[in-house]
Amino acid sequence: LNDRVRAVRIIAARHLLGAAREGLGASQNAWATAINEYEAVQLSLLERAEANLNLAMLYQASGRRGEVEPKLRDALVRDPDFYPALVTLGQWLESTGRGAEANELLSAAIRQHPTSALLRHTQGLALIRAGQPGQAMAELKAAVKLEPDTAQFRYVPAVALQGAGQTPQACEQLEALLARQPAHREARLSLIQFYLDSGQEPKAHAVLQGWKAINPDDPALK
Repeated sequence: LNDRVRAVRIIAARHLLGAAREGLGASQNAWATAINEYEAVQLSLLERAEANLNLAMLYQASGRRGEVEPKLRDALVRDPDFYPALVTLGQWLESTGRGAEANELLSAAIRQHPTSALLRHTQGLALIRAGQPGQAMAELKAAVKLEPDTAQFRYVPAVALQGAGQTPQACEQLEALLARQPAHREARLSLIQFYLDSGQEPKAHAVLQGWKAINPDDPALK
């Protein structure tokens, strides 16, 4: 926080955002100075969508809720196709009890950009939270088809399928994910559990042995 290089101070301040709300003791003043520097830099770059998003995230983390949505919308004015701001705005609207507005925002974006895996995935998650699992799975699966190598896009529908009692389909998703990324820890541990829960102990054992070969020191194996 007291480094001579401004970029180092700013990075440190950003990492400490959460902790700073609880107090950093003797370092609190140094943190406040550094985070103010960060805000000033972003305010000098308001013509960029990314800067407006950065400010929105800063304001959200620091409790300045009234300033979050305006900055997200400013980001989309600068770049209407800036997906991170679209997704964040949708999540913000949903978190503030405006689920219908969030759904329309994402639906409109998907109509314009039907091949955006991120938008389809985000819409799927929102539909799960809204209690619409059927529509949610359609969106989540669409994201997987669009970006089959993105691990999170496969992992989330697998968990959703398992929660809906569709264990074989969930296992298929995780198997496909591990075929692409064998070291994905959460997917491997989930697949082991799914196999055990469905009485397929030999398959669970095979996945476990594969994990031991990749990461023998994993605490989960002890």
